[in-house]
Amino acid sequence: MPPVVGSASHIFPLDTGRSYPVVVGGAGVWFEDADGRRYLDAMSGGSMAATLGYGRSDLIELAGWLTSTTSG
Repeated sequence: MPPVVGSASHIFPLDTGRSYPVVVGGAGVWFEDADGRRYLDAMSGGSMAATLGYGRSDLIELAGWLTSTTSG
């Protein structure tokens, strides 16, 4: 089945014919690619994502604590 593109769909199609930057890190609202370029992550997130920022050590610590206390 051919991909649906243009005005026939509201879904952003993945373009598998191009190279995308490889994200290697981030802090706060910024992330960085493998070539050292920084990008502002201005995605709203909507209902499908929680945009909490990158490198949140407080959330990493909490997730580790929750995992250790809830795993069997």
